[in-house]
Amino acid sequence: MVKLGERLSLKPFKYPGREARTISSLLDQKPELKSLYIYDILLSSGELLYSCAGGIGVTEEKYIVDMHKFISRPVSVGLLKRTIPSQYTRRKYNTLRERFNERTLRVSTWTHCSELYSLWLGSGFSHRYRNLGYDGSYLPSTVDYETLEICSQVSRDKRLIFRQEGLSKFSDSIITDQTVVYAHLPSVFGRYGANFLWNEKALETTVRIFRELYELGYKVCISSQYERRGLLCTDLTERLPFLSHITIPQFKVSELTFENSNSEIYFFNF
Repeated sequence: MVKLGERLSLKPFKYPGREARTISSLLDQKPELKSLYIYDILLSSGELLYSCAGGIGVTEEKYIVDMHKFISRPVSVGLLKRTIPSQYTRRKYNTLRERFNERTLRVSTWTHCSELYSLWLGSGFSHRYRNLGYDGSYLPSTVDYETLEICSQVSRDKRLIFRQEGLSKFSDSIITDQTVVYAHLPSVFGRYGANFLWNEKALETTVRIFRELYELGYKVCISSQYERRGLLCTDLTERLPFLSHITIPQFKVSELTFENSNSEIYFFNF
């Protein structure tokens, strides 16, 4: 339940390391975004996409698009309520993980999506896979059915589109003057989730795409973690000197930490 004075975070699931965590603060500072359409070319949890007028989210990572499509279905929340145990013990989590992995990571029905979401929830939204299947460790989170129901309705009302494709298939043919091309760039190189590889080559490709879009006069927005527990992350200002930027500070890393030296940086040209 959202408490009085709190802002609802419109994202159906979490994805640590691959998502911005200060979108609501960005929308406070750039309220014009709410009336624009988002083209998220590195889709993860999709909070900006759900929070604005509509748009499309694409990623080459397996399961992310399937999960967003599942959440958009009217049956999704009811199916999750039947799948997620009311008392989510380690034994129940391990049993569900073994059953899910028997299909060698195939997600072909809404029931399979519901089971995978339950595994994400039971592992604290750890997007971790190995050759033998899903490999998240038991760290149960609390499910927020209210937000899921709202995200499901928003996805249908705004007719959000989700596609599984990589940056190599990026096209500007669907971009209009009411579109913002957006991406959240991980601050650490490595493999995320189901074969999402973020390295120097991927960073260079993404920066090149945004530079070309900027030169063509399209609206763009990029986010990334700027400071983590007092330490500066990769400084993207040198790679994106053609864009303005703001930093948004002071988000909590976890329930056990209270540092105020964590911040995210947003680049934009509007």
